Amino acid sequence: MNTQLLTTPSGETYPILTGSGLLHTCGAEIAALTVPCRAVIVSDSHVAPLYLDAAKKSLESAGFSVSTHVVPAGEES
Repeated sequence: MNTQLLTTPSGETYPILTGSGLLHTCGAEIAALTVPCRAVIVSDSHVAPLYLDAAKKSLESAGFSVSTHVVPAGEES
């Protein structure tokens, strides 16, 4: 796993994680930063069938209450 810091124009920094297998551990990674609470995953209709279930399961297993919203793919959504 690689970590890079993103600095916003206002000066806040956020860690960006990249690497293999992070989809299945995203819940634990996020839970390490905040107390598990409600979460919403927003995806488009092309990406959701590929990754939504795995991300949702990871978050739920870390204690998050997860809702999802899928929008149509494309620029107009």
